[in-house]
Amino acid sequence: MDVGAIAFYRYEERFKDILKHMGTSDKAFDLTDADFEDKYGHSLQSVFHTLYQSDDMWGFVAQKVNKRDGSTAYKLVSEKDTMREVPASDIYFALKMTDYDYSHWAEMDSPITLQASYKSGSRIIKNPTQTVKKNAEQQDMKVMNNVLYQIVKTQASKWDNYYGTSSFNNTQWMDREPYFPDPMKQMMRSMMKRPSDPQAMKANPYDPNPTPWQNYVSNRPSLHAIPFSRDNIKPHSFRIIQHTKAFKSQLRVFVNFPNGIPLRIG
Repeated sequence: MDVGAIAFYRYEERFKDILKHMGTSDKAFDLTDADFEDKYGHSLQSVFHTLYQSDDMWGFVAQKVNKRDGSTAYKLVSEKDTMREVPASDIYFALKMTDYDYSHWAEMDSPITLQASYKSGSRIIKNPTQTVKKNAEQQDMKVMNNVLYQIVKTQASKWDNYYGTSSFNNTQWMDREPYFPDPMKQMMRSMMKRPSDPQAMKANPYDPNPTPWQNYVSNRPSLHAIPFSRDNIKPHSFRIIQHTKAFKSQLRVFVNFPNGIPLRIG
């Protein structure tokens, strides 16, 4: 199962009740979006969004675990954003997000580590602009400090296109630059310490777009880590990657008896 997938492993009866309340069932999940909406009066995606809101039923898949007895388990990000190991046999349904949004990411200081506050040791969290989010390309997914992250690569033609000043996170950490993996950054390192107040630098009449980031060069790619947490990930659309047992049973009957189960009379 893909890392980042949404695996339903608890409260299967409530899962069925939600579908029943919406006037449908998991056996209808093979319909196209258009056919589903024609039949039930609402979209299939709306069903998935409703199931997603019951966040104690599912977890984000973080890691596959091969057990010594030959069985398989998965580490999932629970509703409390903690890791929980769950047997693969407990997972009764799974979705994959085909599109999602997020509000914040963590700054990195290497491809496998995060920046941290000098005082508290906490992550450096910032709220990126739509400009750099639109340019972001997904890389791999990593578990760092027991948290699941989607790593993305992005870039901007101006340093202040990265972060707006309306966010406290951004203004608090404005002098903490992104991680630029390009090895040329060492050649570009400034020999002079630049002022850390970007607002003060903008007042400099000799530089229309000064930057507090010593390693920034226009359009140089940077890496960032998006936390896969309930308060950050906002799905737009889903697709099914593991059907329920009821759906699979229905499918087996159809494959074996495409014209219906024959009846014997007498």
